[in-house]
Amino acid sequence: MLERIREYSEKGSEHQLLVAGYMTGQLDNAKLSGSIAKHIIKDHKDNHKVLAVYMKSFMPLCIVEAHTMLIKDTPMDVSYERFDGSVRKYARLEKYFESTEEAEEMYSLLMEIYKGISKRSIDFSPCIFPWNSEKLERSDIVERLAYIASALRDNDKIDETAALIPQIDGGRGTVLELLLAQPETDIQRRILTAEVCDKEEYTRRSAFKIIPV
Repeated sequence: MLERIREYSEKGSEHQLLVAGYMTGQLDNAKLSGSIAKHIIKDHKDNHKVLAVYMKSFMPLCIVEAHTMLIKDTPMDVSYERFDGSVRKYARLEKYFESTEEAEEMYSLLMEIYKGISKRSIDFSPCIFPWNSEKLERSDIVERLAYIASALRDNDKIDETAALIPQIDGGRGTVLELLLAQPETDIQRRILTAEVCDKEEYTRRSAFKIIPV
């Protein structure tokens, strides 16, 4: 299947590629769909419609994965928000990437895509089929950037991505806890302090919970 979609990517029409992307999103095999999406995102980084169709298959549920990692090995007899920020935890690189080099490449590519989107969301409706719609959202890209920055344990990338937390529509508190628990740079400390005043209540509580005292 991957080879057929790569063929569409190189020689087929945009519509063929979009239909293939829709079908990719229906696969039960997240590893296969993620691999397909990764290749197409690399090949079509400037085509927002193609990105809108394939992005959801790349690093699916990365924020759920991050949240699960944060609360792992924490006593179950406490509240749902069990991560207290007393230690910094890092996302698992091997969940979505074969190597550090691949993660670095995708981080740079996603940041380039992010900078090429001038508004919070680019909507395509209808898309592929008369009843289907797709959208490319800054929020989705920032979530993936945050996961990769954490997985790489790279404070420069963490600084860069943490500044984009306000662009996230949901899961903002999890990203804040992932990137800013035990802040290691002045930029991280400044952003964490500012997030205490975030418009989203859960994010404010997350910031207050992990801010050093």
